[in-house]
Amino acid sequence: MARPSKPVSVIQMEKKSHRTKKELASRKRAEDQMLAGDKIRKFPEVRENRKASMEWDRITEILDRIDKNDRTYETVINRYCLMLAECRDMEKLKKTIEKSIKDLTKAFKEQVLAEVSPTEKAELLIYFTGQMYKMSATLIKYDREIEKKRAMLLAIEKESGMTLAAMLRTIPKEPEKAANPLLEALNSG
Repeated sequence: MARPSKPVSVIQMEKKSHRTKKELASRKRAEDQMLAGDKIRKFPEVRENRKASMEWDRITEILDRIDKNDRTYETVINRYCLMLAECRDMEKLKKTIEKSIKDLTKAFKEQVLAEVSPTEKAELLIYFTGQMYKMSATLIKYDREIEKKRAMLLAIEKESGMTLAAMLRTIPKEPEKAANPLLEALNSG
């Protein structure tokens, strides 16, 4: 996949480009026209969700620092915060189910199986195993949903420059120091 072109600000910081001043000015105008000029607003559903709201505050603070807090990205950032909060809620629910399975299994072995006849023990064990199977299937469903959400979150992070690789692409490379041929000739001899 081809790497996206660098923003004009990065090209100007690098101080080396094959583009003319006219081309750079045209690109700068085009970049500026893509921005709305207003800051990102928090959606009501994000405001109502404490986890999503906290993530929104964190991200918009970072966007302010790098001068990228623009309303053009509003929907993506709000959606990202909601999805992250949903993912965390699902992970918490999954942990609760895992703990319940362990607690129920322990209680079943210690209390129920210890007090019944061998025939009842077999019947109860079959029933209990079926119930644990259902709870395990629920855990697997949560795992799949969490994985889907994580994949969507990663896609948004890549698009929005929230990954290390995306951030590194926007950092200007150090300008190469041109060697002075006269000094090289003097130093070699």
